[in-house]
Amino acid sequence: MYQVDDSYKTRLAVMHFSPKIKEWYKGINKWDYPLPWSVLVEKLFNRFKGGRKQHPIEEFKRCHQVSKVEEYVKQFERIKSRVLQVTGAFSEEDFMVGFVSGLREDIRGMVKLLKPPTLIDAYEYALQYEETQDSQSRRLRMSNKQTVIPANTANRNKPVEWKREGSNTGGGYKGSNSNTNKLSLEQKRALGLCYNCHERYFPGHKCAKEAVHLISGEETDKAEEEWGEEEEVSEEDDMGASIEQAIISMHSDKENNKLSSMKFKGQIGHIPICALLDSGSTHSFINPDIIKELQLPIKHTNPMVVMVANGGKMVTDTRCDALSFSLQGQPFEKDVRLLAVQGYDMVLGLDWLMGLGPMQIDWSKGKLEFKKGGKPITLQKDITPELKEVLNQYAELFEEPKGLPPKRSIDHQIPLIPGAKPVNLRPYRYSYFQKLEIETIVEELVNSGVIQPSTSPYASPVLLVKKKNGGWRMCIDYRRLNDSTVKDKFPIPIIEDLLDELHGSKYFSKLDLRSGYHQIRMNEGDVHKTAFRTHEGHYEFLVMPFGLSNAPATFQSLMNHIFKQHSRRFILVFFDDILIYSRSLEEHKKHLQIALKILKSNKLFAKWSKCEFGVERLEYLGNVISVEGVATDPKKIEVMQNWPQPRNVKELRSFLGLTGYYRKFIKGYGTIAKPLSDQLKKNSFNWSEPATQAFNQLKESLVTAPVLAMPDFNQPFVLETDACDTGVGAVLMQNKRPITYFSKSLGVKNQGVSTYEKEFLALLTAVQKWRHYLMSRPFVIRTDQISLKYLLEQRVHHMM
Repeated sequence: MYQVDDSYKTRLAVMHFSPKIKEWYKGINKWDYPLPWSVLVEKLFNRFKGGRKQHPIEEFKRCHQVSKVEEYVKQFERIKSRVLQVTGAFSEEDFMVGFVSGLREDIRGMVKLLKPPTLIDAYEYALQYEETQDSQSRRLRMSNKQTVIPANTANRNKPVEWKREGSNTGGGYKGSNSNTNKLSLEQKRALGLCYNCHERYFPGHKCAKEAVHLISGEETDKAEEEWGEEEEVSEEDDMGASIEQAIISMHSDKENNKLSSMKFKGQIGHIPICALLDSGSTHSFINPDIIKELQLPIKHTNPMVVMVANGGKMVTDTRCDALSFSLQGQPFEKDVRLLAVQGYDMVLGLDWLMGLGPMQIDWSKGKLEFKKGGKPITLQKDITPELKEVLNQYAELFEEPKGLPPKRSIDHQIPLIPGAKPVNLRPYRYSYFQKLEIETIVEELVNSGVIQPSTSPYASPVLLVKKKNGGWRMCIDYRRLNDSTVKDKFPIPIIEDLLDELHGSKYFSKLDLRSGYHQIRMNEGDVHKTAFRTHEGHYEFLVMPFGLSNAPATFQSLMNHIFKQHSRRFILVFFDDILIYSRSLEEHKKHLQIALKILKSNKLFAKWSKCEFGVERLEYLGNVISVEGVATDPKKIEVMQNWPQPRNVKELRSFLGLTGYYRKFIKGYGTIAKPLSDQLKKNSFNWSEPATQAFNQLKESLVTAPVLAMPDFNQPFVLETDACDTGVGAVLMQNKRPITYFSKSLGVKNQGVSTYEKEFLALLTAVQKWRHYLMSRPFVIRTDQISLKYLLEQRVHHMM
């Protein structure tokens, strides 16, 4: 709490030793030379704890879950605290790995699959999964009604004559053939008899005599072993053979949007399906009606008992191998069991997820990202019915554009400085495999009509840039051409100003255009200037290419023009990111329809996998927006948390550039970052202890950054300012919630002025910074400088 240095900890501890321990300490060390803190702790444990208690690190290694997750978390936190007292070498990742490794096996597998970004998330995932499993177990124990699907239903509706034989204590229900012991398994199925005790099977049936339960682990064409089932199915029989079981979570039988499940639209053959991705289900299942309609081949296999979270059990002994299906246009293949699950045509469980390999799942956004054949794939959960109708009307907007975009008044031009000569550069030299990649990309662009062969006097070289998925992106090096271009001064929106418009909004949709620049034509008189040269040809762009200096201005100009009537009312545009925001779902439906209609009339296309519709929480321009306000993007924070210590000015500048984007979330950012920003001066990079402290403190500040409120311009603002020896700072608030922070370090000159002047400088700087918020109505200033309270009454002549 008070940041006591390790060199003082030993002295403070020794001051509070009991007489017995003080005598022991005198015997192992001189008072003038206190032991290092870590050494003292080690010796204390060895001497006074002995064998009665393990060393913290040893205890940490042995820590594992033996009861509830909540108890395990408490135990782990206690051990973690003791480990940190002994050593600071353990990172947050080390603790998270240790925690997950100590979880019960089934919970550990689920938490690993979800890939928690922090230790706190690992706690939460484990607690939620255990709660789900406990809920399922309670339902199974409490329910006396089980639903069982006989393995062979061909004769289930045939009438069977029953007669009661024997007394009430010794008899049982038997079919017309009393010698039931000689009946085959198939005959028992047809008659609806229990496979073990030969009585009639009904929901909740219990065998009259004790039985051995056995399900073969091998999948065969027919289940030849006789088997019975009781209300509680044990995991192992008396002979130790494993019973094959599966679980379907509560998401599979209810319409909900809870964590760890999402719905996708798909297709099997000519039949459209609704598939549920459910990480709480162990296996994947398909509705038998679909298989029957498509007349697909099925295979009889060993019976599987499926425990359903609504309290019942179901049995399946058939499967369809290598079932071909598609989800949102992406083809897949999977062996699936046949099971009549209510509400969905298909359930994709953990077995399907684990077969995808490395992936990223965002359950809150309903988005699944993975690679298939080296190609990145994104699946997004289904849209609410209110918005689905609108999206179906404009389904063509999410298809691949065909042909060139239309000519518009805002086609891209390349005005050159008077007297500029044509840029004509030789192509770079490429390796063999790079040549093949360039040829492939060029062929695709020619076939799509984006480029054409050229005889232009202009020629810019080509670069290949490695993409995240391992592929290559072809970029044109237009730097020389840009040097000769007259720069466009079209204003680019300020992100903070855009977010200020969102107060009171509850529903959000984001549209991301598909290769947005390529949806704008080049002016016919400037096509030849875009020419580029590769090792095997000379080409030019018919659409606006990436890399031109004025391309962002042209694109933003087009977006502002087509959305002008609705901008800042319910639409915000930052290049190809279009945000629609509304206060109610009904209102949002109308707003989304207007936005899509504008895109259609202007023949602009969006990419479905990058769009989100009707969500209450949305990632937009590096921020997470919701009705609660604006928060930092967890993915960006994770990047900064894992940022290694900078080794040079370039790496430091990159770190400060990324953290600086979130400076409005951090109280005192300027003061904290001063030891780092000082290192950016010429020949000043010399990493020191203050720089390390500032580096770590910035990371910590980003993790604990608050959710900022969105400004309401109908409410008064409160401006709170403060100053210290080295800097000034302020926070803008409404209703006791921060809207934005501001801080600035002081130069040598201002560090020498009086406290009054520093406090006044903080106030003056903040008012100038946030003038656009404050000028519309009276606002309140809060300061701990008492003399500033009379600021409006003073007649003191001062330069400030």
